[in-house]
Amino acid sequence: MAMNPGTIASDSERVMLTIFLKHTQHLTLDEMGANLRKNGFFKNFPPEGVEVRSWYQLMSFGHVVTLMVPPAKVREVNRALESGSYTTFKSEVYAGYDFWPVIQAIKAQEAEG
Repeated sequence: MAMNPGTIASDSERVMLTIFLKHTQHLTLDEMGANLRKNGFFKNFPPEGVEVRSWYQLMSFGHVVTLMVPPAKVREVNRALESGSYTTFKSEVYAGYDFWPVIQAIKAQEAEG
């Protein structure tokens, strides 16, 4: 999703949310798509000003979406999920942060002995 860079805060001003959207196994793909369209999911998720870092479709599971969210937009993300996807997906949301710099520091310490 292309975003206007002026509307996106820097990483230090945003929360990373990883969202698991698990398929409801008793629904067909057509039924899932109809539910999502009827509930406005494609129109409202993600809300304006939220950056999609990744969106993967996993076979036999569903979707894994990683968002960078300004703290003031967390409620909007939650509402877009609740109103748009609950009849189609079981969802789980996890807040996280970039751990790679920590791993790099540990690796550098280990290399120095």
